[in-house]
Amino acid sequence: MGHDFFISYVFAKPDREHANKLVRAIESGGGKCWIAERDRQHGKDFPSELTNAIREAKAMVVVLSGASNSSVYVADEVALARDEKKIIFVVRVEEVLPSELLRIYLGRLNWVDTWNTPIKKIAEDFVRIVRDTPATDSVEDAPALKPGPSNNKNTQSKILALISVAGASVLILSGVLWFSKGGGDEDDGEKTEANRTITQESKEQPENVTPSVDKAGESTASSEVLSSQERGPPVTEETPLRVSREGGTDFRTLSDALTAAKSGQIIAVFPGEYAESFKVAKDVTVRGMGRVPTDVIFHPKNGICAEIQANSVKFENIAFRANGDEAHCIVVRDGIATFDNIDVRNAGLSGIAVDGKSKIAVSQSSITNSQEAAIRLRDQSEGTIRNSELAFNTKAGIAVLGESAAKVYETRIIENALDGIFISSSSPSTLINNKILGNTGYGVLVLNALDLTLESNSILYNGAGGIKIDGGSSVTIQENQITENGGVGVEVAKLTDLNLVENSIMRNGAYGLVVGDKSTVTVKNGEIAENGAGQKLVDNTSKILNVK
Repeated sequence: MGHDFFISYVFAKPDREHANKLVRAIESGGGKCWIAERDRQHGKDFPSELTNAIREAKAMVVVLSGASNSSVYVADEVALARDEKKIIFVVRVEEVLPSELLRIYLGRLNWVDTWNTPIKKIAEDFVRIVRDTPATDSVEDAPALKPGPSNNKNTQSKILALISVAGASVLILSGVLWFSKGGGDEDDGEKTEANRTITQESKEQPENVTPSVDKAGESTASSEVLSSQERGPPVTEETPLRVSREGGTDFRTLSDALTAAKSGQIIAVFPGEYAESFKVAKDVTVRGMGRVPTDVIFHPKNGICAEIQANSVKFENIAFRANGDEAHCIVVRDGIATFDNIDVRNAGLSGIAVDGKSKIAVSQSSITNSQEAAIRLRDQSEGTIRNSELAFNTKAGIAVLGESAAKVYETRIIENALDGIFISSSSPSTLINNKILGNTGYGVLVLNALDLTLESNSILYNGAGGIKIDGGSSVTIQENQITENGGVGVEVAKLTDLNLVENSIMRNGAYGLVVGDKSTVTVKNGEIAENGAGQKLVDNTSKILNVK
């Protein structure tokens, strides 16, 4: 592919703009970039494309913002770049510090701030550094160069990046050899250096060494086997069960551990790939002890990965890989389950299917490449999804059916092949502060809405349109950004009592607002402007009430 830089960013508009500015500046200076928005080949397996693009690059540029801070995809990309011994540059476009997702990779790295340094200068330095950096074979025992004292106490940070290069960790400086957040004395510089300098450690587990867990649940294996960061969250139960496919623990399979477990017990699963399906009929916590979810992977020999029929089940820090059979990956049947920091891919049907009167809570998780929806709620089930990513699924990101209800917060629902969120339910649902971007169909498609709230969402770049609601009542759409969608911004029919409050409905391909088939819409404040076919279209059976 012949590129120098892989650009890691999120699809939200401000981040895209910063990423594209960096690409233009780098390529004007003679470098070559790979950026998903431009270089992805549609029709190919996207995760494989990303993996190959990172492996073939010489360096990664991370566009660090509030949005990328919470993206499990950015975290996965950075983790792979570290594993592949790539140079990593961090460019802050907002004044944020690395989140829990990224701190393990970026927490000690220095960065360059776009508000202090011109993009052109940043790009020139990156291109020069990559060209001048020799390739080596190892990152173990890498030294770190210490910055010298500053000659100017008011100078802001000039360090561009702490890069992990095969063979060495090198502080790349621009202008002066020091770093300071807000002052220039030597003590502050030394403290910051101590906080920011990172050394490389081998992540490989020695052969024939099996981790163990003491009564407090902490690993008693040598730190060379699993560091505290690599183990993930500590197991705190007094008598956890331990699973390792290598043996030397209580069990080699999770299925056997589940059979032996008591209600309320924690099962600690150590890194490895486990070729098994299992059923959970007891109230247990299954906790992956790896550094990231993909350190512990479950993939079934056939059919579903996991079936849950208990009242208090929790999965933490674990990955599931379906085998492509026409089956859901995880099924919750009349149970209550929590999924925290899980990674689900390649389901033949839905990533997580929830039936009966089940309740689920999903947080900090990624569900991608399902052949149906990432999450499907049905019957009288309830789902709460927070701070997760649902992307590249063949149908919807979320499907809410029957009498089920969804509460979705701060979640990225992107590039699904049909709609971002599809709701056909007689129960209330709430969508707040989500990013619903680049889906082929509608951002949100609702049939027969009832007590539906959409608030503070970014609904952008969806092919068929932003929001379409066909039937129902008591809908509030408030303070959303509904922009640059391919069709109508907001389209409603057979809907009574829709309140549009302080929304920005702009630059959509067709009308901003279409109201038809005996609908009543109240519009308060907000902006409807610059839409392709016009701002509002109302048929003679409907009415719009403008309230100031």
